[in-house]
Amino acid sequence: MPLTLTEKKEHLEEIKAKIDENDLILFTDPIGLDVAMVTDLRNKLREQGVGLKIYKNTLIGRAIEESGQESLKPLKDHLTGPTAIAFTNEDPIVATKVIVDFARANNNLTLKAGTCEGEFWDVNKMEEYSKLGSKSAIYAKLVGALYGPISKLIYVLGGPGSELVGTLKSIVEKDEKK
Repeated sequence: MPLTLTEKKEHLEEIKAKIDENDLILFTDPIGLDVAMVTDLRNKLREQGVGLKIYKNTLIGRAIEESGQESLKPLKDHLTGPTAIAFTNEDPIVATKVIVDFARANNNLTLKAGTCEGEFWDVNKMEEYSKLGSKSAIYAKLVGALYGPISKLIYVLGGPGSELVGTLKSIVEKDEKK
């Protein structure tokens, strides 16, 4: 059933709001997914704070144009066939991992493209980022990498000082005995 003009305007405003409010926007082609598969994907995404909605390509294209964001323009080249938009402000790596893993397990979901914080992601970049782990895991690795050399430096710098203190203490004890 075709959308009325009022429904189209409502969808257009909804798409523009999602584009403006979310850091991660991923386009996928859900053709071939049955209702149970789409429900499963939506549930997995919802657990990670990610929304998924299917819109008409013409409305998505118009919303991209009206948003005025240059970083979104390359997405218009991927508006062929049905398009489901995944969007979130949560961890973009986790969201991407859920979608990429689901696409690997279900050949009926095709990855198209996306943007994250103004950076265009093609399919290869989506797959690459999905292998990284969550933001918190990346931060933990960074902190660990920084902590190791710093703790070694503190140990090395503390070594001569503690030897000097030990030597001075033994000299003082020796003088007290005399």
